[in-house]
Order: sequence, then C-alpha cells, then structure tokens
Amino acid sequence: MKNREVERKWVLGGPSFMCKSAIEQLVSLCSSLKTEYIHQVILAVDDNKMLRVRCYADSDGVRRYDLTLKIADKITPEMGKALDRLEFNWDLSESDGSKLFEALQSGCGEMFGSLKKLRAYIDKNVTIDIFMGDLEGIVMIEKEYDVDSSESGADEITEESMFDMITGLKDSLDTPIAPNLYSFLFNMYNRGQIREVTHDPIYINQNLCRSVIRECFGGQKVIVKR
Repeated sequence: MKNREVERKWVLGGPSFMCKSAIEQLVSLCSSLKTEYIHQVILAVDDNKMLRVRCYADSDGVRRYDLTLKIADKITPEMGKALDRLEFNWDLSESDGSKLFEALQSGCGEMFGSLKKLRAYIDKNVTIDIFMGDLEGIVMIEKEYDVDSSESGADEITEESMFDMITGLKDSLDTPIAPNLYSFLFNMYNRGQIREVTHDPIYINQNLCRSVIRECFGGQKVIVKR
C-alpha cells in the first residue's frame, strides 16, 4: 500500500538516558555522515492521528519544510512489532514554511508540542536522532521499511533484534570514522543500554517521552495518554 509507514525504534541510554559526554562522543562519531537539524511542531493530535510541520536545515544552512499527516490503527503495538501507520507528506515552499513557523513561534497559531533534534543518516532507511533542548539526553535509532507493494525490491518486515540491525549496518558504514561508530553502538548493546520502543509518545512533551523510555528499561509501567 502506498503511503504506508512501517518502522522500528530503539532508544539508547544507560540505564535510561545518555549523559552529556556520551552524546558529545556520538555527535563526533556521526560527523562524517549526512546530518540535518530538525525543528518539528505538532499542529494537531488525537488517539490515532498526528499532523506536524518540520523545518530541516542541512550542514550548509539550506532549509526545507514539509507537512506530514500520520494515521495509525494502533498507537501501542505489541512488543516486537513494528509501528505501522499511514503517512502523507506535502512539501512546503520556503516562503510558506518560514511564515508558518514564524506565526507559531509568535503565538499566532496553536501547537501541541515541539522538538529539536540532530538526525544522522547511517543508511538509506536507518537514522540516529539526537534530541536537544527539553529532550536532551534522549537518543533514538529508527529503521524504516520500504513496504510499497507497487514497487519491486520492497523490504520484508522482519522481527530482527537490535543485534541483527547493528551487525547489518556494518557494511553501510563506509566513512573513515564509521568503524568507531559501529563499535560504539555494539558496545552499548552488549551493556544492555539499547531497548526497542514499543510505544509512540510522538514527543509531545518531555515527561511523556521520558516516561515511555523508562518503561522500556524496566521502570514503572506507563499508560500513554494525550
């Protein structure tokens, strides 16, 4: 089905969140990869839908904007199951995108949450998100599957573990610093500092996101509400 988004998410931490020195090390290890700064604002959200606008800025400061609608049948999938949603994206012109952000930041528009993060692209479908601001200390890896049945070569959705995913990335990391990044991730896995996120808090606020991550590391059970 076209516009179908299927992804898996893992959170890195020890035991729940990464310390500042570890984040600085990770940012350095990702420096040779393609990176973008992302500023995201949620415009509307309910139990199974989310509308967001994003500004992406690359290392040269070039900006692009898009508007995304996500519709999910299940906000909280079963353990080990990938998040499965419909996703629709519309590119915004720089003029429209900047005006929308300016209106939201000046209080002229309503928003339900915002975040900033650095995204590093390890592979075509694998990224590392290093959050900033109120969500500093949270680092996540996402793997998105190509499941468009109308195209040949679509990915098979697997029940792989984080170990399988990391080992599968080894051949993709072909930059000079990549072996160190691979070792960094593999060592975190061996120390039990990587867990799959089976809820999707959509990062509405700091406390909700941190509570969901604590649950993944064996903390108190959290009921995700909006």
